[in-house]
Amino acid sequence: MIPIKVTQDKKRMTLRGANNLALLFINQGNYAKAEPILKKALVSAERKLGTEHPTVAAGLENYAALMRMMSPTLSRLPWSKAAKMEARAEAIRAMHAQQEKPEEWN
Repeated sequence: MIPIKVTQDKKRMTLRGANNLALLFINQGNYAKAEPILKKALVSAERKLGTEHPTVAAGLENYAALMRMMSPTLSRLPWSKAAKMEARAEAIRAMHAQQEKPEEWN
């Protein structure tokens, strides 16, 4: 397992690096190496940035995409873990999109 250290000043960059490494493994077809990295990066992001942070949404989307590659049929079911992760990511992004609207739009 590759350690993922998240420091206060470089937390997003470190998490991005972990996600990029996992995406490299995915592109190589090495899903077994990618999964623990994505999982640990997601847990670290939630712990350090909060469960509603946009970086967490990206981590959820990446992990769900991997699950869909590993199990294309089962992960398409609406109650699958991948579908739940995607729905959570969508909710996080919608919440942040609403917060970013100018005051007069609310």
